[in-house]
Amino acid sequence: MDLLKNLLFTHVKTHEFTALKNEWKKITKPLEKEKEKPLRFLRYFLMANYKIQSPRGDAVVREDEIYDWLTAKSNAKVCNYAAKPFEFVRQIVTGVE
Repeated sequence: MDLLKNLLFTHVKTHEFTALKNEWKKITKPLEKEKEKPLRFLRYFLMANYKIQSPRGDAVVREDEIYDWLTAKSNAKVCNYAAKPFEFVRQIVTGVE
C-alpha cells in the first residue's frame, strides 16, 4: 500500500501533497476501523475492477505482485493514475465505502 501511495505522490505537484494525503486517509481510516488489511483490500479492489492477467495465466494478482502489476505499462495506462492520480484514489475510496 505504501508503494502505491508513494507512486501516486510522484504524479502530483508538491502543492497537491496535502490534498492527496487527505484523500488517502479516506482509504486507510475506514480499513483500519474495520480491521481490514489494506493490501488485501487493494488486491480484491484490483481484481474486481480491472482485467488481471498473471504470469501464471490466471486472473489473480497476489499481494506480492500488486506493485509490479500496477507499474506494468499496460496496466498503468488502464488505471491512468499517472495522468489522473486523484481520480484513481477516489475510485479506491468509492470501493472502500
